Amino acid sequence: TQFKTNAIELLTKYNIKYIYLSDKIREDFAVGELRYYDDMCFEKVYNKGVVIYKSLCRLE
Repeated sequence: TQFKTNAIELLTKYNIKYIYLSDKIREDFAVGELRYYDDMCFEKVYNKGVVIYKSLCRLE
């Protein structure tokens, strides 16, 4: 989704704590980086071949 609030809403709804981006996923969906990476709600925790982001925000 292009909107951060929609992304956080889905992550909260499905209790997703990490976002995994492999080379294949980035290629298939034309995604280089997580759109909201510079935001306080996402932290890059791994970046060696695959990229893993931790979701830090939740909607109540």
